[in-house]
Formats: sequence, C-alpha cells, structure tokens
Amino acid sequence: MYNRKPRTLAIVLAIILGVTLSGCAYQQDVEALDQYRRQMETFSSTFSSLGARLAEIDPSSEASQADFEALLDDMTECVSKMAAARAPESCYETSALCGQAADAMSAAADAWKQALQSPEADENVFASAQSSYQQACTLISQMTTALP
Repeated sequence: MYNRKPRTLAIVLAIILGVTLSGCAYQQDVEALDQYRRQMETFSSTFSSLGARLAEIDPSSEASQADFEALLDDMTECVSKMAAARAPESCYETSALCGQAADAMSAAADAWKQALQSPEADENVFASAQSSYQQACTLISQMTTALP
C-alpha cells in the first residue's frame, strides 16, 4: 500500500493555515470596527459641539447670519466626512444612515442659506430647511444606536 503520512500532514497543515488566516481576518475586522467606533465618537462629539454653538448665536447681533451660515457649513462638512469614512461590513446600516444624514444636512444648509439670502423667502422655504435639519438630526441619532 501507500504511505498516508504525507497526505495527513498536508491536510493538518492546511487546516492550521486556514484557522490562522481566519483569525487574522477576524482581528482586522475587530480593529476596523474599533477604529470606526472612535471615528463615530469624534464625529458625535464634534457635531454636538457645533449644535451647541448654533443654539448660542444671538439673532440680534450683526454677525448672526454669517455665524449661522458658517456653522451650517461646518456641520455639513462634519457629517460628510463621517459619511466618507470607510466603514467595516458590520456597519453597513450605520454607514447608509450616515450617507442619508449627509444628504439631509446638505439640503438643510442650502435651504437655510436660500431662505436667509432671499428677501422674498416664504414660510415654505424655512419649513423645508427646518424639516431637512430635523431629518439629519434624526438620522444621526439613529446612526449612533445602529452601531454594532
């Protein structure tokens, strides 16, 4: 008959190699998830800070409109950066919500600017801006709860 040792050894080595490589992939997934969570924490903190600054704007000051528009730009950029962050596969839902939040925040900023720069802006433009902003905030809230 023939010797089974080389064949058995090859099978054992293949199994060991497979387990080792899958362990490396698992470690990379864990590291990617940890990095994404840190990015999300930084994003959440930054966005909250910008929201607080937005609430502190004095509407009676001469610079209020410029300050408001600058903060809208900062908020839009903040959400867009998070949406562009590379998300691990396990964060697909969170990443999709982030993309939607970025679109809503951009729409809100554009609508607010249009409303503020147009002397004939009607209530519909303001309502659209407020609705888009609220949608962005709702999506951002959902992002943090959807994160695995």
